[in-house]
Amino acid sequence: MGTSYNAITAKGEGIITILVIIMLGLAVCFDLWKSKIPNWLTGMGVMTGYAAHIRGEGEKGILLVTVMMLIPVILFYLLFLIHAMGAGDIKLFMALSCMTDYSIVLHTIIFSLCLAAVYGLFRLIRQGTLLQRILYFRTYMQSSLVRKQWVPYREQSGMDDSCMHLAPAVLGGYLLTLGVV
Repeated sequence: MGTSYNAITAKGEGIITILVIIMLGLAVCFDLWKSKIPNWLTGMGVMTGYAAHIRGEGEKGILLVTVMMLIPVILFYLLFLIHAMGAGDIKLFMALSCMTDYSIVLHTIIFSLCLAAVYGLFRLIRQGTLLQRILYFRTYMQSSLVRKQWVPYREQSGMDDSCMHLAPAVLGGYLLTLGVV
């Protein structure tokens, strides 16, 4: 783990971990219930991260947390533009990045996306729409590259069942990260 995370959690690593799990658990509940992750929840995660880093590192912690918050925005901005990922999912990763260190965030992102991909693949196979989706994606990419314009993916697909809840995969990815890192 990075030194910054160790500095803020030297005496309270278990507390930070528990708070992250609670935040992610609540995000899962809201995502499944309302298909939306509330701003107050991710805001509390960001504020907790700032407080912990300031307590552990002083003023230097403010800059560190601000930079850490940019990682999910940079990684997922294109997916947000084409409506393949919601703003709530990105804000959830931002809150996570404030509360943990870069290694945990990157591992969680990788594990979360892998879990979501496996779940999505099984879901498409079960629905019998895998080939249809692959062909649509190919057509979507070709038309986007020819027009040099990104159109929201779901609006063009005409398939309302394409929405997938990412928060459960983020929680699973975080738990996997705790077991591996």
